Amino acid sequence: MKLLRLTCAGVRGVPDGTYSFTDARTGAPLPVVLVTGGSASGKTSLLETIVGAKEAVGSYGGSLDPMRLRRPGAHGARITATWLLSDAERDHAAIEQPEHTVTWELGTGAPRAQVEPELRRLFSSYSRAPGRGKLEYFPADRRIVAGPRAAFGQPSEDALPRLRATRDPQKYACLIDGLREAALTHAATAAQVLSERGIALRQNVPDALQPYKDAVAAMLPELRLRGFDLADEGGLCFLRRTLDDHAALAELSESERQGVLFALAFRYFGLEESLVLIDEPELHIHAADRVRFLRALVGLGTGNQLIVATGAAELVQAAAPGQVIDLATRGRREITAPVKV
Repeated sequence: MKLLRLTCAGVRGVPDGTYSFTDARTGAPLPVVLVTGGSASGKTSLLETIVGAKEAVGSYGGSLDPMRLRRPGAHGARITATWLLSDAERDHAAIEQPEHTVTWELGTGAPRAQVEPELRRLFSSYSRAPGRGKLEYFPADRRIVAGPRAAFGQPSEDALPRLRATRDPQKYACLIDGLREAALTHAATAAQVLSERGIALRQNVPDALQPYKDAVAAMLPELRLRGFDLADEGGLCFLRRTLDDHAALAELSESERQGVLFALAFRYFGLEESLVLIDEPELHIHAADRVRFLRALVGLGTGNQLIVATGAAELVQAAAPGQVIDLATRGRREITAPVKV
């Protein structure tokens, strides 16, 4: 799923108006859009309005209070979103039209949105399979939760969707257990091959963690994911290449943990052909590294649309013309000498 346009009226924290997420020349959805502005300009609110617009079409089952989106004192609010479906999504849901516009009314009564049943089923369904379009929201207070397994339980395909469109602090707790399960599966496969053949060669037992290792290396060039310690609750083992220093997850810096979170999440949730909302990707990242970090984020998945709320001048100045929505001016900001992110 991709977002083409969003029109807001009476929405809490968001200036009234229409926001375009398309290339002005072709009308195609832009792969990266930066939402900027000063403090309290509505950057996070715009992301959460997009979340609400998606959930109004079809919900993942998380807790969303629609009335929280209505501006205090307003008689009502209206959110109109135009979505673009991929060919794969249309085939999967048996929907002919690629574009769909849905208006969500938040008045004094129950919220109302007229949605075709096929479209509602598509937006409500969730699969970690790469290529299956989905929404992922990375809030600014994101973090990897590592702790006793009893506290969070096993990863559950039924429970995963419920957290995707929320700010629940446990929404990424599944990453540690998910990688632990991958490591256990790899160990069991290697043991079986060794028992049957007397030798377990690497080509006979592909590393189940390799996609995660590649993603970590792409996000953090000086850090390597070495493996998973099944005896450790934190589990993940890293190597800092420049220092030849081995570290556990809890020993990484805040900036390193941010990179690891994105790397693991993009791979674990199969974020391809998806709508990815990120609040402050620059969080804990040094100013000199922010553009490279965002470019690495874009490269983690294919066919994604990233809508990013940021206060980082480095990212805004690196954006191409038309990629920036400046809430301070309620419109696009033309950047000279752009460097595409």
